[in-house]
Amino acid sequence: MKHRLLLVILAAATVAFTMARADDEDDEDDQEFDYFSYFSRAHHNLTFGFRATQGAKVKFGNVGIIPSPTPAAAFSSDATANNVTRAYDNGVVAGDTYRNSTSAQPSEYDANGNVYSKPYQYYISSAPQVDANGVPVVLNGSQLTATTGQSLGYTPGTTRYYSIATPLQTANPGSVYFTQYSVDTEGASLNGHRNLSGGVELQAERLFTDPSKRFRFSLLAGVSLNGINSKQTGTVKSRLHILTDTYTFASPQDSNGVSLGVTSLPSTAAYPYTTPDTIAKTYTDALGNVQSYPYEQQPYLNIPTTGASRTETDTEDGADVDGIWEIKGSYLVFKVGPEVGANVTPNLTLNASAGFAAAYVGTNYSAIESTTIDDPTLSTPTITTGAVTSEVSKFLPGYYANLDASWSINERSGLFAGLAYESFTDYTQTNAGRSAKIDLGGNASLRGGLSIKF
Repeated sequence: MKHRLLLVILAAATVAFTMARADDEDDEDDQEFDYFSYFSRAHHNLTFGFRATQGAKVKFGNVGIIPSPTPAAAFSSDATANNVTRAYDNGVVAGDTYRNSTSAQPSEYDANGNVYSKPYQYYISSAPQVDANGVPVVLNGSQLTATTGQSLGYTPGTTRYYSIATPLQTANPGSVYFTQYSVDTEGASLNGHRNLSGGVELQAERLFTDPSKRFRFSLLAGVSLNGINSKQTGTVKSRLHILTDTYTFASPQDSNGVSLGVTSLPSTAAYPYTTPDTIAKTYTDALGNVQSYPYEQQPYLNIPTTGASRTETDTEDGADVDGIWEIKGSYLVFKVGPEVGANVTPNLTLNASAGFAAAYVGTNYSAIESTTIDDPTLSTPTITTGAVTSEVSKFLPGYYANLDASWSINERSGLFAGLAYESFTDYTQTNAGRSAKIDLGGNASLRGGLSIKF
């Protein structure tokens, strides 16, 4: 009987306590957490954290471009007049002018600065003979002279400076051809890999409600720095353009203006062949001094710098272009908006925020493209762009949304972790005819770090 009475009393006490707790929970909107002695009364919160960002979406467009090494304008101009150099894939035709005293070959100016060489003709240059002290030598009242060089005179409209890669280019007597390859895009595009990138962030919050209430309302402002890294490699089809210029050699003349009849390079020429082809010769002058001067071994041929016979062809899908395309950079995000929170327990708070965001973006676009040409006259069959880069910066409007949970270690500090979603307008960056569409829309991030209340 006593045991039954005790059980009834315990049951009644349990029901009473349960009803009292239910009454308290019905009034949860106004419930205060005052009975937790360590609960912070601070209205400001500062968070510092790290981010792992999903990364930008990048689409590389109009890829597969390998331009010619010499601008097209140089091929339609007089190389002698403006001293341009036409660089082909199997040789060079350079500009020319009268040689001065600093040239490796004999000067074409006399002591008075007057030109004494003759077009198309070989000439001998001379200078006063000097003794061991550098004093000019005079014999029977006349100053002795010494031969200092033999060379082919400059001829306007032609050049003495050129290089030829292989003898195949001079297979037709009296002429030489040079070829230049270039590749034009056919609009090929590839999607870049979307790589995770790290970042940091700093946020400040101002609480406008009583910290002891279960529901909270704040204003949030923050800044974050994030990375951009997207890369793609692959092979695309492009249009192959072939330009071939054929030049006719101009034969040199003797001192009487008679053609020497030379219309081709010597059979002993070693390729790649580069003019001028000279050696150092020596002789003993009247005083017994050994003199040396540059001597051209073979009367070499001038190339007219205008009037070349030209052919051009285009082949669709004629080139397989291997490439590496990459976008690297960073963007600084500024955001502001309202935040609502709920104190789940004295330690745990859930927060949600959404509002306006703006990003200042800076990116570097680099591209390296190459293709292999089937041409036996090319010493290096692979032609390439090398590294081609461009830089751009943009200001992009957008919006953000945050969802995170914070855990109070004590009344002043804690930890937080959560998700962030940011979206901004896209932009297009160009790089020597190529394009890259960079889209920061729908960018999700993992967040985490330390919070401080004050």
